[in-house]
Amino acid sequence: MTPAIRVALAEDHALVRDGLTRLVQAEADLELVGVASDLPDLLALVEREDPDVVVTDIRMPPTRVDEGIQAAAWLRAHKPETGVVVLSQYATPGLALALLGDGSAGRAYLLKERVAGAAELAGAIRTVADGGSVIDAAKMMKLKYESPAADFDELGSPFLDLRKRVIQFPTEKVNHARLVAISTTSGTGSEITPFAVLFDNERGRKVTLADYSLSPDVAIVDPQFVMSMPKGLTADTGVAPWLRRWL
Repeated sequence: MTPAIRVALAEDHALVRDGLTRLVQAEADLELVGVASDLPDLLALVEREDPDVVVTDIRMPPTRVDEGIQAAAWLRAHKPETGVVVLSQYATPGLALALLGDGSAGRAYLLKERVAGAAELAGAIRTVADGGSVIDAAKMMKLKYESPAADFDELGSPFLDLRKRVIQFPTEKVNHARLVAISTTSGTGSEITPFAVLFDNERGRKVTLADYSLSPDVAIVDPQFVMSMPKGLTADTGVAPWLRRWL
């Protein structure tokens, strides 16, 4: 049995903290190891419990400015294997860039309005814990936003050739969006490919979706973004393309 992902939570507003606590505890594969209400308490909690992932508000006491960013920077320096999900009330580009400035592997930035349900938060926690590609999840979000009626079970049907399939992806879009992919790991190529790999928790298996409509509209690739990748993730993403070359 796969061990549960150990999660530490930091949020200074009691009602929000209680809501996030319930969301985490509702997931069978997540284990809440402690909660904190300010930056010093969070760092003490991390030292004591050594969680796999930290979920933190971006602004908390003592200054209510950028404590979540400070926590992420401290974890990068002292516990680089620990994933971080930062929650913000508003989309603040400066703070988002600060979160990713020292490397964005194992990092996620979510608006609080997007975590009213368990799926979004739990998905982000699993992604940063596993070192998976947030770009793949973004491809699915774009697909679902543009074509709400899309059936993922049907679209994930096995195929041999991307150009020769019985199942076709939606061509008529209800909404329109542009996907800008910023690569923060090496080896997957998700930022330039029409493929997305997701994990189906109910069936316990990976699902591959492929269509040229999944290709990002813009790809930003900078080697500095991968310099602080954890050693284990670096090894995994290096072995993956080597295996694909020979298998």
